[in-house]
Amino acid sequence: RERKRLDDEAKEAKEREGQQRDEEERERQKRDQEEAERDRRKKEEEEEDRRRRDKERDEERDREKEKEREREREKEREREKEKDKEREREKDKDRDRDRELESRKLREDEDRDRDMQRARERSRWDEDRERFRQDFKRERERELAERERRADERR
Repeated sequence: RERKRLDDEAKEAKEREGQQRDEEERERQKRDQEEAERDRRKKEEEEEDRRRRDKERDEERDREKEKEREREREKEREREKEKDKEREREKDKDRDRDRELESRKLREDEDRDRDMQRARERSRWDEDRERFRQDFKRERERELAERERRADERR
């Protein structure tokens, strides 16, 4: 009986040890599982953070590219404005040059008209002077002829 009790106690102790080992194993597995779950969640969070940072970086890069494109468009608009201004300046120069040419042509036409008028006046004066000279010459010849006739009559 004593031996049986001792065997029963030994058996119970073995069972308790087995149960304790099983419990410890279950606890260890549970801890391992919880740790694996924490690691998995941590990796997921890290992956999510990485994706979020990548997305933010991509968005920032896109914003910078858009800003650069807008700066380029602004530069192009400025270049176009400058070209427009230059074209306007060229048109103004052309108009000024045309006005100057027209003005010069008008002055030349006026000068030519004035010169022609003077030439006509000089021609009339020359004709008048020639007529006057001819008249004067005829008058002197007539007077001389008249004197000679009188002289002849006196003789």
